[in-house]
Amino acid sequence: GEKGTAYANFLIHQLKPLIDSAYRTDPRQKSTYTGGSSMGGLISFMLVWEHPEVFSKAICMSPAFQYLHFDYLPTVTQDLGKHRKAVWYIDNGGKGLEITLQPGIDAMRKALIDKGYREGKDFFWVIDPEAEHFESAWAKRMPHALSLLLGR
Repeated sequence: GEKGTAYANFLIHQLKPLIDSAYRTDPRQKSTYTGGSSMGGLISFMLVWEHPEVFSKAICMSPAFQYLHFDYLPTVTQDLGKHRKAVWYIDNGGKGLEITLQPGIDAMRKALIDKGYREGKDFFWVIDPEAEHFESAWAKRMPHALSLLLGR
């Protein structure tokens, strides 16, 4: 929507250039990643999906692909664009709100596979059945997420 476009424009055209000018970063797409949890996990997925010329990888922890009246799946399933050179790490827990998010995560995994993205190469999915929708659970999974996306 309009708000999402405004946020993406801010991140891409204002915040990223500011960071790249203030710090020793590699501003190229292949070195530009994003990450977040819950709605931030959704937004991280969206940034890579909608702006693959800017972002190459995303950590999407407990992403809200389908939640209440929001559904991002049609954006992916109806996309006729070319295969993105991107990698997504997607994870979730198995308790509390995580149960509500599971159908959307399952549907996104299927959509990515149907589009030719390979699990274990183009995207990773990790589930911790005992984890709830909390920062401590995401922190526990973060080292593995970074290891999968960044390698050694």
